[in-house]
Amino acid sequence: PDAPSWGRPVWGHVTSTDLVTWTRQPLALSPEPGAPDADGCWSGCTRIVQGRPTIYYTGVVGEDDGRVESVCRAWASADLLAWERDAANPLMPGPPPQLGNGYHRDPFLWHDDGGWHMLLGGGTAGKGRHGQVLRYDSPDATAWTYRGVFYSAPRWIGALDAGEHWECPQLLLEGDAAALIVSCQASEKPTNGPMAAHTITIRQAPVKISGLPTSWAMGAGKRVERFAPFMLYL
Repeated sequence: PDAPSWGRPVWGHVTSTDLVTWTRQPLALSPEPGAPDADGCWSGCTRIVQGRPTIYYTGVVGEDDGRVESVCRAWASADLLAWERDAANPLMPGPPPQLGNGYHRDPFLWHDDGGWHMLLGGGTAGKGRHGQVLRYDSPDATAWTYRGVFYSAPRWIGALDAGEHWECPQLLLEGDAAALIVSCQASEKPTNGPMAAHTITIRQAPVKISGLPTSWAMGAGKRVERFAPFMLYL
């Protein structure tokens, strides 16, 4: 937050009474030496859990192949000006071993009649790397069970580059309809084609599993900027 340059991420905090004029508050989260977020407090979301505002975020330790991305949690004080890390951090120390990839970031949570659910951005390992979104379920928003790949797509869809891993998944729900939005990240080397945002639609009547359909089909795409949002309509 101190300069327009790369550094260890923090969570800032500003408040407003009119959404026009903003007041800076103390940082909500900053890296803590020796903790699962020692090298950065990265993206996530805030939810009401057990009646309290709660941040779920990505804690990072290390760099490159030694980088560890875990899911951490912090609880708000009554006035929302102080945030306390959960003593149980990390709630998830990394991706399931069978995935063979360290990308495991940016938790997005929602709650329905089936309990709590979480999406995490990720990607495949080895040749033909491409993005995917992982799903976890929990009865209490604390103990999580891996439920598999929520959605994935090839890196290249025609001339469109969907990236080698996906970040910041966001799921929008409206009745039986939903939209999944992710950020597509490619390697440092520029590609020959455009990054892309795409849409998908359901080819059949929705099959309910905690309010979400299980069948997906890719639709049309359009050119947008690098690290672009990737939109999927259900």
